[in-house]
Amino acid sequence: MRIALVETKSRKKDIGAGMRKSTLHQHTWNWMNIIFVLTDFFAILAVGLVIVEARFLLVNSWQFAIFAQVGPLALICLGVYALQKLYPGIGLDPVVELRRLSISTTGAMISFAILWFLILGPENYPWLPLTLVWILSLVFVPLGRAFIRAILSHTGWWGEPVAVIGFGEQGQEIVDLLLHQPKYGLSPHIVFDESDGNLENTDGIPALQVQENTFSQRVAELEKLHTAILVREEISRKIAETIYENPQKNFKRVIVVPKLDGLDNFEIAPFKFGGVVGLELQQKTFNKEMQFIKRLIDISAGLIGGLVILPLVLFIALCIRLDSKGSIFYTHERIGKSGRTFKMWKFRTMVMNAEQVLENYLNKYPELRAEWEAGQKLKDDPRLTRVGKFLRKSSLDELPQLWNVLNGDMSLIGPRPIVEEERKRYEGRYQHYEQVRPGITGMWQVSGRNDTTYEERIQLDEYYVRSWSLWLDVYILIRTVWVVISCKGAY
Repeated sequence: MRIALVETKSRKKDIGAGMRKSTLHQHTWNWMNIIFVLTDFFAILAVGLVIVEARFLLVNSWQFAIFAQVGPLALICLGVYALQKLYPGIGLDPVVELRRLSISTTGAMISFAILWFLILGPENYPWLPLTLVWILSLVFVPLGRAFIRAILSHTGWWGEPVAVIGFGEQGQEIVDLLLHQPKYGLSPHIVFDESDGNLENTDGIPALQVQENTFSQRVAELEKLHTAILVREEISRKIAETIYENPQKNFKRVIVVPKLDGLDNFEIAPFKFGGVVGLELQQKTFNKEMQFIKRLIDISAGLIGGLVILPLVLFIALCIRLDSKGSIFYTHERIGKSGRTFKMWKFRTMVMNAEQVLENYLNKYPELRAEWEAGQKLKDDPRLTRVGKFLRKSSLDELPQLWNVLNGDMSLIGPRPIVEEERKRYEGRYQHYEQVRPGITGMWQVSGRNDTTYEERIQLDEYYVRSWSLWLDVYILIRTVWVVISCKGAY
């Protein structure tokens, strides 16, 4: 049900009730700091426990003295995390959080290692335990945070209430995003707008029509919120100046959202010079040094990964051979970097004469033809073999693409590889696709896979190319592990 609360005496009671709910979240804000501090602390202690247990399994000897090193190290990490504003991390982009955590953990480890080396000397320095603590902490700390954030989001205790000021087209998009992405922790609890025409589309969030001369009064009448999201193009200059000039009276934290036509998919950083505030577009896609590092990672990971999964590849090949007639591998022409075509390798998952089987199936069930034409996918594809269904569901059919990575046709992470027939569907955005190598995994795979629309896939590809960074690749790689395990959107 959609509710619009305008400034009438009969509706003020409802607005106040909505804001009292916000107050509950404000009181828990300090508790969230404590929860995340404890989560990080116990995540690092868990690393110590894993090392102690591993040592017992390998040499049948307990060494609880490791905790004497891990405990102080955890405290140093917590201090660095706090300096990097990682507590509680509300409104922090996941990629930014991962980068800050990794750099902070590494910096804390180096500082602790130097201090420990100066105290103990080279003979008694615990090289192996501290190295393992560092590597495992890079994994355990982000996982612990993701786990506790998921629990808090599910129970409704994660995040803080925010006011959205300006509710035109952009304001509505922001509210919709925050409502459907609770991981950011910015929960819309009231909407301000100068026109009452838009306030019918607030998805049940209390809404208040304000004017330039009544804005401060209306804010003062309500219980205070710490944070406001100001949609600058959808509110008058006088109201915006009121917020800028009286931050303590109105909101302690103001997030200004400007109108950035055509720039929303770029990675943008603030840039200040001589009192002028600008936005710097950071397109690392064209940085030759960064692309060299990306290619080096592809080759190294491809070689190591290929050797590790070789027994699995042989086992899958045997299963395919025993399950159905046909070749073990399947190749198909796809479009790569700079528009060059290449043969993409996969395990065969379909029966022979698959195209004829599909056509017969669509003729028999014409209601499914629209589903096929919309995304070139069917949830119950009649062409799949028994082994093929499992390979598709688990994404194991894509393992042979490691050869494409080593050959330079693909990358571990990149846009979804497309066929020639799909080029026209990209229209003016095809140029972004061909700027990079397509990937085995990418934004599409970690954002719903086959549950997304085709247009959303194209937008995800465009976002990846414009916002690419090595940290984005790391984030996608971590998310891929979870998506593969959960089989979300795979068919």
